[in-house]
Amino acid sequence: MSVALGAQSKAQSRTITGFLRFLVPGFLFLHGSALAEPTPEGAAPAEAEPTHEPWRLVDFGLRPLFSFPDAIGATLEVHPLGGRFSLEGGVSMQLLETAGIGVAAKYRFPVYRGKRVVLAVGPGLGSHWLFDGPRGGYLGELGELFAATEAVWWGKYAGFRLALDLGAATPVVDKHYYNRHLETYPVVNSSVGVAFRLGQ
Repeated sequence: MSVALGAQSKAQSRTITGFLRFLVPGFLFLHGSALAEPTPEGAAPAEAEPTHEPWRLVDFGLRPLFSFPDAIGATLEVHPLGGRFSLEGGVSMQLLETAGIGVAAKYRFPVYRGKRVVLAVGPGLGSHWLFDGPRGGYLGELGELFAATEAVWWGKYAGFRLALDLGAATPVVDKHYYNRHLETYPVVNSSVGVAFRLGQ
């Protein structure tokens, strides 16, 4: 008798659950855990996906010829918080005419995250000090505002990285060195290099 009552109770429960799912879809969305079928005894629970990103360390990059104001140069970008915020420093030459030292702060938001590829975009702010050649006089300083984009093809601890900064640079200090005047310039700084992290 008790076995029959138990089977009847289970059948009624499944009928009520099915009716609620059909009649009120929102009820299932809000109370899915209450209406979900019980997990069979002995079945292993589903593993939760990781909620944290690997700790990002440092990036090394080289500037190719078509960048501006950094025509040829090298950059070092560190991630002090292990993630999206980074600080960059670099040295450059403008086709052997003008030397530059630049610093920048960037914050990138991931817009695509694949199994190996991560694409991120965000704002950047920086300064650029210009000199008339490696041993020449100080020309002035440019303030830069740009959009920072990067794509990284990750391995476990390192990844191939492409980055591009697009924006504008305007004079903050203009020394009028040899009657040379600084102007507002476009920022088109690309970088090819390697990124490092602690692991997956």
